[in-house]
Amino acid sequence: MDSSQASSQVAVRPLGRSILVCILALVVTAILSPSETGAWYEALERPPVSIPPLVLLLLAVGYYPVFGILLYRAQVRLAPGGWRAAALALLLGAMTLQVTWNSLLLGAERLEVGVVANGVLAGLLVLAWGLFLLRDRLSAVLLLPYLLLAFHDVRWALDLVALNRG
Repeated sequence: MDSSQASSQVAVRPLGRSILVCILALVVTAILSPSETGAWYEALERPPVSIPPLVLLLLAVGYYPVFGILLYRAQVRLAPGGWRAAALALLLGAMTLQVTWNSLLLGAERLEVGVVANGVLAGLLVLAWGLFLLRDRLSAVLLLPYLLLAFHDVRWALDLVALNRG
């Protein structure tokens, strides 16, 4: 088999690992997501969301497929070792935080938790985006909408704190 044929084949193990991680993240999200936000959260004054609802819906629906693709590409496009390990650690860290931050915020009943969690998530995504920009441009492009959403969420969380000081 020549190299052009080899590069067009799907690497089954990395694909399986990527799909498994996304399925586990979905299951954990379903388990950890509170059925109700609680009176504390409902009583908060909320800033407006500046992203159109359709865009938010598309980003939410695309989250696991896009991160699955990013996990897969990190495994097959980056050389074993430092870059691959860093990309996988950043992506898995971001996914873990994404899965858990809502329950952390609601459990702590402290808005600062949301600011910190969103800030850390944005930081992880900035680092992952920078790494992909250097090593895998398509992955950088795929990650960009989620990076921009993370910046929006940090700003929104800060506005939420400002509106509810007291």
